[in-house]
This record gives sequence, structure tokens and C-alpha cells, in this order.
Amino acid sequence: MLLNNKTETIESIINKINQNHGLKLSLDNRPFIKVRVKSEPVNLSLPPLPDHFVKHI
Repeated sequence: MLLNNKTETIESIINKINQNHGLKLSLDNRPFIKVRVKSEPVNLSLPPLPDHFVKHI
């Protein structure tokens, strides 16, 4: 059982998963990546999508 009356932390759950499955999962030092993109709005005159494109949405 992973959760014990909602008192488990994320770290303790990951530790249990690692012990039960022989893994080495962690949340340590995740890199932070930020991509800056210069954008500007563009008005396009597009026709409607064909019915068969949106039929199964």
C-alpha cells in the first residue's frame, strides 16, 4: 500500500516504490529550462477544416 491515511510524503512514496521494485527513482535537482520565444500575432484567412478531420474529436 503506497498511501497510509494520507500521511505519506512524495519522498516516502518514492522510497517505497524503489524498495518494492528495486528502482532508483528520485526528484533531486531537476533542471529548470526556460525557452524565450519572440512571437507576434498574425491574422490568417484559413478555410474551415474538412468534416472528416474533426469527425472523431
